[in-house]
Amino acid sequence: MILSPTSNDRPGSSTLNIDTPQERREQFVLSDAEVHQLAHRAVAIEEHDHIPVDLEWAKDGLTRTLYIAQARPETVHSNKAPYHLTQFALKGTGTVLVTGSAVGSKIPQARCASSIHRHRRTCGRTVKCSLPTSPTR
Repeated sequence: MILSPTSNDRPGSSTLNIDTPQERREQFVLSDAEVHQLAHRAVAIEEHDHIPVDLEWAKDGLTRTLYIAQARPETVHSNKAPYHLTQFALKGTGTVLVTGSAVGSKIPQARCASSIHRHRRTCGRTVKCSLPTSPTR
């Protein structure tokens, strides 16, 4: 999504959705220096407000300038016990259903459903996966 000028040439008057080429989808959006710049801004805001913050940021597509769009109190991780560490261990082994990079440190249960009807019957804190689908299937 990009901001596009309208007939009165006012940038930001409307938005335009354009497809991102595959090679650009696989690139990092920010350089290491930009990540550090955002991190320093986040720390400055946290020190000013005396609370952890959740930041939303934007990068101008033309000037490449970074902007803080919003900073609000962070409520998920900051409310956890700071000195509490929970370790998880596998109790056994089974058939590998999915592989990939972990997000977090928990070991979830996983169920593989052969249809959407079976997905609806699986509930709770489980990772749900299904067989690949296509419009012709």
